[in-house]
Amino acid sequence: MLSEKDVIIILDERHYKAIECKATGGNITDIAKASGVSRNTIYKWVELEEFKAEVGRREQEFITASIAMVASYAPTNIKGIQYLAEHAVSEKVRLDARLALLNKTVPNTTKLTLDDTREDSTVNMDVLDGVMDAEDVTG
Repeated sequence: MLSEKDVIIILDERHYKAIECKATGGNITDIAKASGVSRNTIYKWVELEEFKAEVGRREQEFITASIAMVASYAPTNIKGIQYLAEHAVSEKVRLDARLALLNKTVPNTTKLTLDDTREDSTVNMDVLDGVMDAEDVTG
């Protein structure tokens, strides 16, 4: 005799709406509304192996797409940081931008910080002047 665990569930459109909502962070109420079923039904569905597996696959797709989207902004962001490193009015902003660029091109090489609480909070920019000229960080 087949047990409940031996039965294979075929997921329908309602299941896939619930899976999409759950994979993107929806709570039980959101998932129930999105799929047009009761919250009790959702509580049962989230225990189904087929449902769990599909949610896992969908979450991975969502993560992969999110990483690709963030990565697509990297060149623009690096150019913006490089602009700040060269043109910002504030010495602190220029220093922070140069450190950010340096740490992205050669990770863990600098541990410089600026103590804004000192009376004399000037920074010697000569330390990093060569960074912008020595290497084109935008590739």
